[in-house]
Amino acid sequence: MNAPFGWSWSSVGRGALAIGLGALAIGMQLALAGPAQEISGRAEAIEGDSLHINGAYIRINGIDAPAFAQTCTDARGARHEAGRLAAERLAALVAGAEVSCRLAPAHVGQGVLIAACSVGGEDLAGRLVDEGLVRPVSSAGDLALRARGAQTARRGVWAMNCRTPSDRRATPSEIMGCCGR
Repeated sequence: MNAPFGWSWSSVGRGALAIGLGALAIGMQLALAGPAQEISGRAEAIEGDSLHINGAYIRINGIDAPAFAQTCTDARGARHEAGRLAAERLAALVAGAEVSCRLAPAHVGQGVLIAACSVGGEDLAGRLVDEGLVRPVSSAGDLALRARGAQTARRGVWAMNCRTPSDRRATPSEIMGCCGR
């Protein structure tokens, strides 16, 4: 029996095998992705944008907090420890509460997970952005809109002369913890 359209049966077989293997690979990816994973429990704030829950180090998705030792200056010239303030506020928000974190598909590496975290249904990233204690990592989306509200109201870092966390990390002397805090 001849294959249709002048094809050989071996080429039809190879094509069917390729299609079958492709479908199998896609199916395995979907099965492995599964539902979003969650970590929940009592949390300890590490910095203004990171938590420790059940032995896992979690960066809160979508925000960037000032480094713990970062200081900022207000309009009167007074210095404020913006990073410490953000970390203390996150610690207060999670104190004694059950924290739920839905893991993002990506991670930073070296055991750092990225997740959207909430307490009692309230999104921690949104709350910290509303209070002006952290900045959104993107200039688009809900967190950016909320940051504009905090900036307009001059809350937190928006009321101070404060370098962005990403600008601060880009300065080699400050990465090494010297000169210019």
